[in-house]
Amino acid sequence: MALYDKASLVLIPSGTKEGVCFSQKPTNGDGDFTFTRASSATRVNSDGLIEKETQNLLLYSEQFDNPYWNKTSYNGGGVPSVTANYGASPIGTNTADRVQFPVCAGSEVSSLQTPISFAYPLLTSSIYVRSVSGTCSNLVLRSGGTEYAVPSFGTSWTRIETFSQSNGANEGLAIRNRPSTSGDGSAIDIMVWGAQLNQGLVADSYLETTTTAVYGGITDNIPRLDYTDASCPSLLLEPQRTNIIDHSEYIDNLYHRSGSIITTNYGISPEGVQNSTRVQRGTSYDGYQYFRYTVSPSTTYTMSIYAKGSGTIRFNFYDGTSAQTNSLTNLTSEWVRYSFTATSNSTTSMGDFGFFISDDAEVYGFQLEESSYVTSYIPTYGASVTRNSDITYKYNATSIVGTTEGVMFIDCVPPANDNPILMQLINNTSIYSQSIYFEYAKSINKIRCNAYDSGVLQASFELDATIGNQYKIALAYKENDFAFYVNGSLVGTDTNASVQSGLQDVLIGVLKGSFGSYNFIGNDVNQAILFKTRLSNEELADLTTI
Repeated sequence: MALYDKASLVLIPSGTKEGVCFSQKPTNGDGDFTFTRASSATRVNSDGLIEKETQNLLLYSEQFDNPYWNKTSYNGGGVPSVTANYGASPIGTNTADRVQFPVCAGSEVSSLQTPISFAYPLLTSSIYVRSVSGTCSNLVLRSGGTEYAVPSFGTSWTRIETFSQSNGANEGLAIRNRPSTSGDGSAIDIMVWGAQLNQGLVADSYLETTTTAVYGGITDNIPRLDYTDASCPSLLLEPQRTNIIDHSEYIDNLYHRSGSIITTNYGISPEGVQNSTRVQRGTSYDGYQYFRYTVSPSTTYTMSIYAKGSGTIRFNFYDGTSAQTNSLTNLTSEWVRYSFTATSNSTTSMGDFGFFISDDAEVYGFQLEESSYVTSYIPTYGASVTRNSDITYKYNATSIVGTTEGVMFIDCVPPANDNPILMQLINNTSIYSQSIYFEYAKSINKIRCNAYDSGVLQASFELDATIGNQYKIALAYKENDFAFYVNGSLVGTDTNASVQSGLQDVLIGVLKGSFGSYNFIGNDVNQAILFKTRLSNEELADLTTI
């Protein structure tokens, strides 16, 4: 009989929805894991691109006749008129609206202005436009006080967009008929569709809205199937982290060394859109960009950024007393994520975190974490952002957990986290000493398995580990018959150990009742499998062989 047939649970990350990670076996829902994060996040998708939350903060994005959209005049101009569902939209539906701007004898006519209150200052407005006939000019897209002169367009659909830094008060989108000179007004007849407002330097993929804002991508409580290191996805589980940098993509908002040349939205970033930043060194100095932050004493921080280009990159951390830098690293023509970890002194209060570009480079995704290692990218658009912990578990799983004998298996990549828990079986309690669990013990750099029964340690196994390597780990448990295998080899056995009664809950990456940040795997889970009977040692070797 194949091992798959013997398994009571097979969790190979492939199917998810909000709050759920589906198992491949069983298929009746008994093996589906609950998942929570309570924040958005990012992942690397199957195309090798960073995927993050998308959003449309405007309402009635295809209903410009709705009172939500104000039709007003300026400087004596007439009020625009809107005809709903006048023609075919960019996707072929009959949902495009016609907007007719009257002749303007003054300086401008304003339409479609919809102020909303929003706390983040870096926003992009976008809308699809086309003329009803002929070529259209003199239109202006306005958002957050910024006006973007819309290039002339004809009867083909064109998406126009502009980003702006808002003061966090009224934000929205307006299209204005602004003649080039006073008295040079003319009637404008256009169709519009798909208005959108989102955080960031460029327009997100369009999301239709009606009465509420709409969010897509990796939103709250969506499990992350990550393709960073393989052609097959793995479940990304990470602890809570905060990107302290308030503008991770708008590098022009950082402090600059004199002479640096910054070009926003220069090229295609690791996200797959045109929002990378070009940094060119000055005539006398390296292109040094830095962020000033009040740091905590004796605290470890990690900086990271994606970069490519010519010359070198080097990080710098000045903690008010001395500077810490890493060695120069040669840039390549491909995007690479570079990082540097440093610890502040015992009395510091202000720190400068930055990077040097020696020649000419593109950069994207500047991140600063209070951590000893890099975690997945956290976008920021005017304020620091916290990504909450990933938590996945299955409670009351008696149909898939062997209560008196069985095997627990996980295929994962332990990170540089502090003692991350890899997997746990436990009874109806939150006391870890009534469970069996795998962990990575950072202090001794070992993978460890502990099996308890009613508070008494029954069996314990350890194996030297290397951060970033893949490990297939299995424990067979049965009264006086325990065996621990890693990567195809027997680590140890115990013939004088009892099994905790009432095993029923399965947790991956965390101890039950202890969802602290130090408990999480912080990296990729490729598989998790349970068996309700003890496998033979030969089967355990086969199961765990890389």
